[in-house]
Amino acid sequence: MIYRPLFKIDIYHHYFLDDGTVSFDENSILKQKQLAKYNWQTFGHVKPTK
Repeated sequence: MIYRPLFKIDIYHHYFLDDGTVSFDENSILKQKQLAKYNWQTFGHVKPTK
C-alpha cells in the first residue's frame, strides 16, 4: 500500500508573524525571517481519527 498526502494547508496569521507593531509583510527581510521560523504546530495540531 502506498500512502500519499491528501492536501497541504498553509496557515499564516499576523498575530504569530508580526514583530511588535511592525507588520511582517511590510519589510521583505523581516518577512523572510519570520516565515523561516514559522511553525504552526506550536499552536495547533492535527490528529487523525479511526
